[in-house]
Amino acid sequence: MGRSHGALRPKDLTSAGAGCTRGRTGISAARPRRSLRGVRSESGSRVEGDFVVKTVARWMVVLLVFAAGCSSGGETLEVRLGVVQSLTGTGAAYGQSGAEGIRLAIDEVNASDSGISIEYAVSDDASKPETGVGAFQAFVDDGVTAVIGPSLSNVAFQALAVTEGGGVPAISPMTTASGIGEIGDYVFRVALAEDASLPALIARVATISSVRTGALFFDSSDAYSRSSAEAMRAGLAASGGAVTIEVDIAAGMPTAAMLAGSAVTEADIFLLPMLVDAAAPVLRGLRDAGLTQPAIGGSALASPDLVKLAGDAADGTYVASTWHPDVANERSREFVRAYTEAFGHAPDNYAAVSYASVYLLVDALQRAGSPDPDKLRDALTATSALDTVLGTLSIGPSGDATFQPVFQVFSDGTLTLLD
Repeated sequence: MGRSHGALRPKDLTSAGAGCTRGRTGISAARPRRSLRGVRSESGSRVEGDFVVKTVARWMVVLLVFAAGCSSGGETLEVRLGVVQSLTGTGAAYGQSGAEGIRLAIDEVNASDSGISIEYAVSDDASKPETGVGAFQAFVDDGVTAVIGPSLSNVAFQALAVTEGGGVPAISPMTTASGIGEIGDYVFRVALAEDASLPALIARVATISSVRTGALFFDSSDAYSRSSAEAMRAGLAASGGAVTIEVDIAAGMPTAAMLAGSAVTEADIFLLPMLVDAAAPVLRGLRDAGLTQPAIGGSALASPDLVKLAGDAADGTYVASTWHPDVANERSREFVRAYTEAFGHAPDNYAAVSYASVYLLVDALQRAGSPDPDKLRDALTATSALDTVLGTLSIGPSGDATFQPVFQVFSDGTLTLLD
């Protein structure tokens, strides 16, 4: 039977009397304890906005509640978590949702009898590798138990090397470039790598439409795009097709020039392994030119922002992702309800995968029985058949999660599941 993260029962926080006591297991044995610094921006100042202001307030409330609360017995494992997301910049479409998913999961854990108390702080990496490195280093210096982040593969390779070097477990919730999990033994990834999901998506699309020839648009300046482009080349070849033209948008070529020539106009499929803000103008250009062939994108395009930026040009774009609100999963349905109630809008894939990352950490902490980094690393490595909003999840040999991908297509401005 699979292990479950669920069955977390809310505590009656109002019933804690003055005579109540709570056992606590801290992190001082693992590394020096310093005060977490709250929410940081690229400049080091607090990030303004609804999410982060509430996070700071909630962080302080969490500390007060757990100081005054009453345990039903046993010790509470005290965890100090650093969260790094792209709240601004090109990754904001992903990081803002991810931060909300993380916040919801932490609120649930802290209101439950899980035996885990999470104190956390959030840092905005501004979608920049150098800022991400600084944020990760600050959390390592603060002596956190673990770090969840970042949002972008372009940030991940350098930033995750910091926690690896510091011996701090890190969970990357949504990065999908090849090689993330191979950075080191303390690095884990929840989102499915594109080199696994994209060939499977192309094979699925091949049952619907011809994929004999493909026009590939990519961004050589972005690690995610480079990695996903390679996965698409391999996937198309495995399905009996071939890339007949490649267009690197980093070269700054005008859209009209990119689309010129029969290799583009006569291609059976358009391959778009890019972030959403880069893919949207390409899609608009293709559709404005009267080209109606299907397009294929990676998990970065599994976002409502594609419709916001590309309009009805997004229709006919297939994506491989980790989650969809219509999947037949009771945990997923409960997550949608709780998230919508908390934030006033429905969650997306990035919120779901980030939410699952917190529960992956909690499950490992419960099994490790300690915030010791080596014990936590070993528990994360041993994760098997964990019941999550994404389905049944295990951690593979390279530190990457394994579970079933979800294939979707944009139709009438909405992401729908493929039959």
